[in-house]
Amino acid sequence: MDCCEYLPLSENLIYFIPPIQSSGEIWDENNVTKSQSLPVHDHQQSKLVCEQAGFFSVKSLTGNKKSGIFITVLYNIVIDGGKQLAKQIEGVYERIIEYARKEFLKKGYMDASLRTIAAQAGTTTGSIYTRFKDKEGLFEAIVGPHYDHIMSRFCQVQEEFAALPAEQQPENMGKVSGNCMLEILQYCYEHIEECQMLISKAEGTRYANFLDELVEIESKATHKYLQVLEDLGNPSPPISPRLEHIIITGMFNTYLELVLHQVPWEEAMLYLEEMQAFYTAGWMKLMGQE
Repeated sequence: MDCCEYLPLSENLIYFIPPIQSSGEIWDENNVTKSQSLPVHDHQQSKLVCEQAGFFSVKSLTGNKKSGIFITVLYNIVIDGGKQLAKQIEGVYERIIEYARKEFLKKGYMDASLRTIAAQAGTTTGSIYTRFKDKEGLFEAIVGPHYDHIMSRFCQVQEEFAALPAEQQPENMGKVSGNCMLEILQYCYEHIEECQMLISKAEGTRYANFLDELVEIESKATHKYLQVLEDLGNPSPPISPRLEHIIITGMFNTYLELVLHQVPWEEAMLYLEEMQAFYTAGWMKLMGQE
């Protein structure tokens, strides 16, 4: 006997049953407590609840038996529509993340298939919906923490630089900027696949504007620095906003190419140093600070 057992369906209740512990053990309504039940209206809703939980195959019974259902249970008592169980089944969450990462990297968010991910992870699409709500929720579970870290650290460095005394900012600009870019690059290399997804596979999600957000933060910081130069008596010549946007966008595109192509780390550090020298010299020229 497996863990699929017949259970009469009491009025307006569907029972979620723990797995059979031994081949001779049979469950009935006397074995199930009220805490293990969830109110429903009919068999169709029972089936829907189970399928959305992602852990059951449900079949309505008719004939000389009492009206009831078969429930195949994969782990333990389901509480709150399967969400409690979703967190408990060992390895399922990790397998979904693993195969979702591969699918997103290969096809991008838009073309990735939850059916493919579920099949490769050995689970159901219902299991994915239970844990992550939808495809974007699954994508966010993978890249969200890394997006948050990068954006938080980038903003923090900008704020720390702006907090320096005005007279110290010109001599520290190159050093602070270089250290920040190196730190973020190292973080991206430590989480290379997730960051590649964030940079180039996020079309259709809220992360699709990642590059534009970096550019916007850098543009605001540049404007603050130009005001500092003016306050110090070394004003910059006017810089076209369009040109500024093009230069900053080009700078980040160049920088992120290191991550996308996973340039060997030693080479990446060398390229970053040369890129930093190139862009610093260019900005100094445009700002009249040679």
